[in-house]
Amino acid sequence: MDKAAEKILATAAKRIYKNHEEAPLKADTAAAEKFLKLDSLKAATNASDPLGLVEVQAQQRRIDTNHKAIVSIRDFLNQRGTLEGKRLLEHFADPPYGWSNDTTRYILAAMLVGGELSMNVSGSTVTAPGQKAIEALKTNKSFANVGVSLRSDRPSNEMLATASKRLTELTGDNVLPLEQDITKAAVTFFKKAQGDLGSLSEKLAGLGVGGAARAQSLVGQLTDALLTDASDAPQRLGGTESSLYDDLRWARGARKALDQGLSAQIGQLMDHCSFIGALPSAGVPGALKEELAETRSQVEERLAADDFYHHVADLGTALTTMRSKVATATAALTAQQRQRIEDAAADLARLSEWGELTQEEQTNVVADLEMASLVASADLAGLKALLNHEYAINEAINQAKKAVVVAGEAVRQKRREKQVEAVKDAQRGPRAVRIPAVIKDLSDLDRLIADLQQLRNQMPLYTQLELKITQD
Repeated sequence: MDKAAEKILATAAKRIYKNHEEAPLKADTAAAEKFLKLDSLKAATNASDPLGLVEVQAQQRRIDTNHKAIVSIRDFLNQRGTLEGKRLLEHFADPPYGWSNDTTRYILAAMLVGGELSMNVSGSTVTAPGQKAIEALKTNKSFANVGVSLRSDRPSNEMLATASKRLTELTGDNVLPLEQDITKAAVTFFKKAQGDLGSLSEKLAGLGVGGAARAQSLVGQLTDALLTDASDAPQRLGGTESSLYDDLRWARGARKALDQGLSAQIGQLMDHCSFIGALPSAGVPGALKEELAETRSQVEERLAADDFYHHVADLGTALTTMRSKVATATAALTAQQRQRIEDAAADLARLSEWGELTQEEQTNVVADLEMASLVASADLAGLKALLNHEYAINEAINQAKKAVVVAGEAVRQKRREKQVEAVKDAQRGPRAVRIPAVIKDLSDLDRLIADLQQLRNQMPLYTQLELKITQD
């Protein structure tokens, strides 16, 4: 009786679940995850691929898209369009299939690897195996709200070949022109590039050169690609024109040049351009500013462009030219300042108080003034120091003049005080000035003027004045 019932049930089951034989086993709960984590289809074994969905064709392993279970799922999606994962699992768990949910997820994982499926995961379209796909297909619960549809945008063989070639160039590793290999290589490379280039935009902006916005946009492209496990890497890299490929090559070239010393060179160029551009338009600084105007314009134009790092040789020549002109200007300004100090020392001797100082005092004043002379390095720092030193020189000259006047006046005051004391003790009487009848030469005239000047200086000492002029 029991055997008869079992036979009837078995027969009924075959009729009810007539498509069960397409996937007759209950796969492990982690079967989908394990399949998606395979390094390549070559690594597939009976344990990771119990239905034998991987086949060998022309000595290459690929997903058998003609497997009956895959054909059934493809036909259903072709009829219904996009479905939620929960609805898909329910459909193939019901008659006429009766497949285990774990088995269905494993088959869907194989279809994803084979480029048959497109999944919408949290608003992102995933068409290749990766962490997003693994998380989506990991459990029945995680898969429930995932949108699943047949893929309609598979890349052409030409696109795959181009993407493979470009990735091989960028990574240095041989990447086969297979979609799965391209997406896996892209994920690894994009993550590394994201880390390497993450600070490039900030660095370019800090240097004041072109490309900061482009570098920021590139990081955004890499982030977007990684959100879908680089599912669209073949399309991003395999088109006739690929902005991502161009930007990656540009960023790699810019970063390499900066790391090899261009960063420091740009900093020096910017310092020279900024400082020279702010110089006054007169004198030695003005001449330097005019002489380097064209060079500065060329440098600023090249540094503002994204391809600034292509002009390393020209930028180096420009920096050498600027340094040479600055050194010449520094020497000229140093000589000019020294001459000003020498002229100021000569002017001191023309002050009326100068003669009142002793030889030692005169020597000390000149020595103090000469100490204002600055010995500067023949570079931008030296030129800055000389320009900032202008005030110190002016102040030193003013102080020297003031010192001579104060010291000379002090001597005169002491002499006047002595004369006052002498007059107090002397008998006051008429003073006589002898005027020669004939002045024969300048010495006679100078002597007369000196006598009159002496008399003029003594007059304030007397309360009465009696001047008698006599002739020889």
